[in-house]
Amino acid sequence: MTQQRLSVVVIAQDEEHQIGRCLDSVAWADELLVVDSGSSDRTVEIARLSDARVVERKWSGYVDQKNAGVDSARYDWILSLDADEWLSEGAAKEIRGLLKSADLAAHSGYRIRRRTAFCGEFIRTWSRDRPLRLFDRRAGRFAGGSVHESVKLDAGKAVGTISEPIWHLGYESVRDYVERINLYTSLAAEDLAAQRRRPRYGKLLLGPVWSCFRNLILRGGILDGWRGAVVAFGSAYYVLLREAKLYERLSRERRGESD
Repeated sequence: MTQQRLSVVVIAQDEEHQIGRCLDSVAWADELLVVDSGSSDRTVEIARLSDARVVERKWSGYVDQKNAGVDSARYDWILSLDADEWLSEGAAKEIRGLLKSADLAAHSGYRIRRRTAFCGEFIRTWSRDRPLRLFDRRAGRFAGGSVHESVKLDAGKAVGTISEPIWHLGYESVRDYVERINLYTSLAAEDLAAQRRRPRYGKLLLGPVWSCFRNLILRGGILDGWRGAVVAFGSAYYVLLREAKLYERLSRERRGESD
């Protein structure tokens, strides 16, 4: 079997402190492609110093931006990374072996375990995250709303697993976490409103409780100390804000007000 070639696609904006580490972890790939959405720092310069091809494109949302990168790539097999992520040496070895093997064709996409850091340490709470990041673009594309985009493969396509992880810097501070919760809940509420999903009082009351319990107890966040507690209560805050913003939008609609 001829070895499959791989394009690594990274979307970025003002990521000069992280983009180098990301690209260094996949320097062995056949193509490094960075889709930049108007960085004002050294992101583009660092990407080019890492031998990445840079496509500059106005920001149009996570799904559109990532699909633009997929479409611009030279090769059909894609590894999608965010600028604050990097591939572990074990995952790199595993993927390189797959690209040389006939086993690659047994699946159209592969999930990769992602270990996320919060305030300087990798935590258990998010350790079950296994996004589909390695895939054949002839069998799938990114889909989703304004947040939480993911690769969707065509019906019936098989999915495999890469056992070694992607490392994810995640949130560098509590302030960063709270600010992004505020941003992401606004985007999520917009998506739900566009889908005509009405807010639910039960979700507003019980959703945060369930989210906190799941992250603190079921996912082992309690073993992560104060970081696990902050993440668990932050997840509850996320659900509360999302539903509250949905209620706010509905109230404005009834009064005939715009956002």
